[in-house]
Amino acid sequence: MTAAASNRFPVYPPGLRRPLRAGRTAAPSRRSMEFSTRRIRLLGSLILGTSLLTACTGPLVRQHTGSVSSTAQAMPGEADTLASAALQAWAERRNTAQALALIRRAVQHDENRPDLVWLQIRLCAEADGCDPTPFETRLRRLDPANGVVWLGALGRAEDRLDNQAAASLLDAMSRVTGFDLYWTTLVRRLTLALNAAHGPMSGADGHAVRRPDDAVLTGALNDITGWLSRLDTPAFGPLTTACSPPRAHATGTVARCISIATIMQGSDTALAEALGLGIAQRLAAPGSPQAAALDRRIDVLRYRTQGAVAIMEGQNEREKFSAEILDLMKNLRREQDVTGTILRWAGHPLDPQQ
Repeated sequence: MTAAASNRFPVYPPGLRRPLRAGRTAAPSRRSMEFSTRRIRLLGSLILGTSLLTACTGPLVRQHTGSVSSTAQAMPGEADTLASAALQAWAERRNTAQALALIRRAVQHDENRPDLVWLQIRLCAEADGCDPTPFETRLRRLDPANGVVWLGALGRAEDRLDNQAAASLLDAMSRVTGFDLYWTTLVRRLTLALNAAHGPMSGADGHAVRRPDDAVLTGALNDITGWLSRLDTPAFGPLTTACSPPRAHATGTVARCISIATIMQGSDTALAEALGLGIAQRLAAPGSPQAAALDRRIDVLRYRTQGAVAIMEGQNEREKFSAEILDLMKNLRREQDVTGTILRWAGHPLDPQQ
């Protein structure tokens, strides 16, 4: 492989990750497995929390004081408890019927949360015979400028080989403001819900007694990030297919795909940013200034994600560091901003050449 080829970004998202905790052996869904077996290049996106359980040595990034933060100790709402249970039912028990019933109750409990509706769309996509159209309509009403509302429709158009409908959907996507997965919101809220389900228990005297596991919060964070990554990753498959160079040139949608790729780079996950960079890189003229600029941005994103992973693997107070990550997610919309803050905590530059 040449040096230029080795820097090509994946057309398709990263594949499924290995189990994050001992004893967790849930198999991926058939659709996710089919998606993950395509020839891809692995990128460390959607990384937060996935390395913490393996850490046992190394200095803390920050000087933590006191116990786990108040954010990590907060009690989740009913909608988050139901949504967390829905995600767990899908990921660990492969019970899509139960997952759909639970997420339906969660959305009914709080109908104005687009993050829960997105989760409902993705769980529906994993279930045979589930029609996501009503949920997609609801999400378009709640968050009309979010391009993810069109991903399912694009996939169905691709399945029908309906190039005209696909081109129309790409045109709609080229005019949105982002392709957001509500990542920090869902990770924080569902982690707290899962932590509450497996965290402190009431003792005989009425006082809270923590389970003997010293990594309850970290385990919840690992589980939620892993499950959401598995669930979200296949959603972009139809878009990367439609915007592959052969398809985009054949259907006359190159300009639309370039616009979409630019929008994706400002989205709320490293996954969407990476895929946007990958689409733009493949559509750029080799050797052009645009291609060189994209190569540079790819290098920066890879440096930041890999650097954050290394920092997390060096933590020796996992619960406190997990709580710090959740505190960041309370105020930061983008996963990349959380990653950047972790690098700054460690005194690392955000640019590999600094």
